[in-house]
Amino acid sequence: MPQILDPPTQRKLALNQVLFREVNEQIRSLSATAAESGLELVCECSHDGCKKRLPIQLAAYEAVRRFPTRFVVAPGHEIAGVERVVESRGGYNVVEKIEAAAPVAIRMDPRGQGLRGAA
Repeated sequence: MPQILDPPTQRKLALNQVLFREVNEQIRSLSATAAESGLELVCECSHDGCKKRLPIQLAAYEAVRRFPTRFVVAPGHEIAGVERVVESRGGYNVVEKIEAAAPVAIRMDPRGQGLRGAA
């Protein structure tokens, strides 16, 4: 059963994830060899102190970034009631923000695309 979280808590959790997404965008921009070797991202979960590293291919990362409400997290790091798993890969899950957390993720999208890529 999903936990019920109030909107302010949902927004705070989303802000945590937005910070990690920004770190990963910097990793992406600094990685000249990402096309061949892929990336090693930080987990974009909402858990304070998470230091999990996640390997991901560049094409898969770019597919996630087409949607400003999606984040890459370690399996088991998703939070029901704030996000839902939309894809499971070997070493990571892709989650999508829902409820009050979704507008925060869209507004703070470092690529500034809103929902354009969500077609």
